[in-house]
Amino acid sequence: MKKKREIYVNNFQRKLPTLYFADNFCTLNIEKSERIKFFMSDCIFCKIIAGEIPAKKAYEDDKILAFHDIHPVAPVHILVTPKIHMDSLNDINKSNIEYVSHILEKIPEIAESFGTIDGYRVITNIGKNGGQSVKHLHFHIIGGKKLPVKLG
Repeated sequence: MKKKREIYVNNFQRKLPTLYFADNFCTLNIEKSERIKFFMSDCIFCKIIAGEIPAKKAYEDDKILAFHDIHPVAPVHILVTPKIHMDSLNDINKSNIEYVSHILEKIPEIAESFGTIDGYRVITNIGKNGGQSVKHLHFHIIGGKKLPVKLG
Protein backbone atom coordinates (compact mmCIF):
# COMPACT_ATOMS: atom_id res chain seq x y z
CA MET A 1 0.00 0.00 0.00
CA LYS A 2 1.34 3.41 -0.93
CA LYS A 3 1.23 6.37 1.41
CA LYS A 4 1.58 9.91 0.13
CA ARG A 5 3.47 12.56 2.09
CA GLU A 6 6.04 15.33 1.71
CA ILE A 7 9.40 15.06 3.45
CA TYR A 8 12.94 16.40 3.60
CA VAL A 9 15.52 13.84 2.49
CA ASN A 10 19.15 13.34 3.53
CA ASN A 11 19.51 16.78 5.13
CA PHE A 12 19.19 18.46 1.70
CA GLN A 13 17.38 21.45 3.24
CA ARG A 14 14.97 21.54 0.34
CA LYS A 15 11.52 20.13 0.10
CA LEU A 16 11.11 17.43 -2.51
CA PRO A 17 8.07 16.90 -4.67
CA THR A 18 5.45 14.51 -3.41
CA LEU A 19 6.95 11.13 -2.60
CA TYR A 20 5.21 7.79 -2.57
CA PHE A 21 6.16 5.20 0.04
CA ALA A 22 5.93 1.47 -0.55
CA ASP A 23 7.66 -1.41 1.20
CA ASN A 24 10.72 0.00 2.98
CA PHE A 25 11.75 2.73 0.55
CA CYS A 26 10.31 5.85 -1.03
CA THR A 27 10.32 6.95 -4.65
CA LEU A 28 9.53 10.00 -6.68
CA ASN A 29 6.44 9.58 -8.81
CA ILE A 30 8.30 9.13 -12.10
CA GLU A 31 8.72 6.32 -14.60
CA LYS A 32 9.32 2.99 -12.86
CA SER A 33 12.65 2.38 -14.63
CA GLU A 34 13.99 5.72 -13.39
CA ARG A 35 12.82 5.76 -9.79
CA ILE A 36 15.23 7.06 -7.17
CA LYS A 37 15.36 5.27 -3.84
CA PHE A 38 16.27 7.89 -1.25
CA PHE A 39 16.33 5.87 1.96
CA MET A 40 15.91 2.24 2.93
CA SER A 41 15.05 1.72 6.57
CA ASP A 42 17.08 -1.49 6.88
CA CYS A 43 20.24 -0.19 5.13
CA ILE A 44 23.20 0.53 7.41
CA PHE A 45 24.67 3.08 4.99
CA CYS A 46 21.34 4.92 4.73
CA LYS A 47 21.36 5.10 8.53
CA ILE A 48 24.93 6.45 8.52
CA ILE A 49 23.95 9.07 5.92
CA ALA A 50 20.91 10.04 8.01
CA GLY A 51 23.12 10.41 11.11
CA GLU A 52 21.41 7.54 12.94
CA ILE A 53 24.67 5.56 13.13
CA PRO A 54 27.97 7.36 13.79
CA ALA A 55 30.86 7.17 11.33
CA LYS A 56 34.26 8.84 11.05
CA LYS A 57 33.60 11.17 8.12
CA ALA A 58 36.29 11.82 5.54
CA TYR A 59 34.28 14.04 3.17
CA GLU A 60 30.69 15.15 2.74
CA ASP A 61 28.68 17.34 0.41
CA ASP A 62 25.05 17.44 -0.73
CA LYS A 63 25.37 14.31 -2.94
CA ILE A 64 27.92 12.02 -1.28
CA LEU A 65 29.36 10.91 2.02
CA ALA A 66 32.83 9.44 2.45
CA PHE A 67 33.79 7.75 5.70
CA HIS A 68 36.51 5.50 7.07
CA ASP A 69 35.97 1.74 6.79
CA ILE A 70 35.62 0.07 10.20
CA HIS A 71 37.69 -2.89 8.93
CA PRO A 72 40.50 -1.21 6.95
CA VAL A 73 42.74 -3.35 4.75
CA ALA A 74 45.31 -0.55 4.30
CA PRO A 75 46.35 2.66 6.09
CA VAL A 76 43.86 4.55 3.89
CA HIS A 77 40.52 2.77 3.46
CA ILE A 78 37.61 5.09 2.81
CA LEU A 79 34.12 4.27 1.60
CA VAL A 80 32.42 6.75 -0.72
CA THR A 81 28.65 6.42 -1.11
CA PRO A 82 25.83 8.41 -2.69
CA LYS A 83 23.28 10.01 -0.39
CA ILE A 84 20.52 8.21 -2.23
CA HIS A 85 20.02 4.47 -2.09
CA MET A 86 21.22 2.32 -4.97
CA ASP A 87 21.97 -1.34 -4.33
CA SER A 88 24.94 -1.38 -6.74
CA LEU A 89 26.21 -0.14 -10.10
CA ASN A 90 23.47 -2.28 -11.64
CA ASP A 91 20.91 0.29 -10.42
CA ILE A 92 22.31 3.27 -12.32
CA ASN A 93 19.83 5.05 -14.58
CA LYS A 94 19.21 8.55 -16.00
CA SER A 95 17.73 9.84 -12.75
CA ASN A 96 20.67 8.90 -10.49
CA ILE A 97 23.76 8.94 -12.74
CA GLU A 98 24.68 12.42 -11.49
CA TYR A 99 25.41 10.95 -8.04
CA VAL A 100 27.78 8.33 -9.44
CA SER A 101 29.44 10.86 -11.72
CA HIS A 102 29.96 13.17 -8.75
CA ILE A 103 31.56 10.35 -6.75
CA LEU A 104 33.99 9.63 -9.60
CA GLU A 105 34.87 13.33 -9.79
CA LYS A 106 35.52 13.54 -6.04
CA ILE A 107 37.46 10.29 -5.50
CA PRO A 108 40.85 11.76 -6.61
CA GLU A 109 40.35 14.77 -4.33
CA ILE A 110 39.40 12.58 -1.35
CA ALA A 111 42.29 10.16 -1.99
CA GLU A 112 44.81 12.99 -2.30
CA SER A 113 43.60 14.60 0.93
CA PHE A 114 44.66 11.40 2.74
CA GLY A 115 48.15 11.35 1.24
CA THR A 116 47.79 8.68 -1.42
CA ILE A 117 50.19 10.53 -3.75
CA ASP A 118 51.91 7.33 -4.92
CA GLY A 119 48.65 5.71 -5.99
CA TYR A 120 45.55 4.04 -4.66
CA ARG A 121 42.93 1.52 -5.71
CA VAL A 122 39.20 2.08 -6.21
CA ILE A 123 36.92 -0.93 -5.86
CA THR A 124 33.18 -1.48 -5.91
CA ASN A 125 31.69 -4.90 -5.30
CA ILE A 126 28.47 -6.01 -6.96
CA GLY A 127 26.31 -8.81 -5.60
CA LYS A 128 27.03 -11.77 -3.36
CA ASN A 129 29.60 -13.42 -5.64
CA GLY A 130 31.29 -10.07 -6.19
CA GLY A 131 31.87 -9.71 -2.45
CA GLN A 132 29.29 -7.00 -1.76
CA SER A 133 28.52 -7.08 1.96
CA VAL A 134 26.32 -3.95 2.16
CA LYS A 135 23.63 -3.50 -0.49
CA HIS A 136 24.17 0.22 -0.94
CA LEU A 137 26.46 1.36 -3.75
CA HIS A 138 29.85 2.35 -2.40
CA PHE A 139 33.39 2.69 -3.64
CA HIS A 140 36.43 1.71 -1.58
CA ILE A 141 39.45 4.02 -1.79
CA ILE A 142 42.38 1.88 -0.64
CA GLY A 143 45.95 3.15 -0.36
CA GLY A 144 48.68 4.47 1.86
CA LYS A 145 50.99 1.51 1.09
CA LYS A 146 52.11 -0.63 -1.84
CA LEU A 147 49.14 -2.81 -2.72
CA PRO A 148 49.43 -6.35 -4.07
CA VAL A 149 48.68 -6.76 -7.78
CA LYS A 150 46.43 -9.80 -7.28
CA LEU A 151 43.25 -9.72 -5.19
CA GLY A 152 43.56 -13.07 -3.55
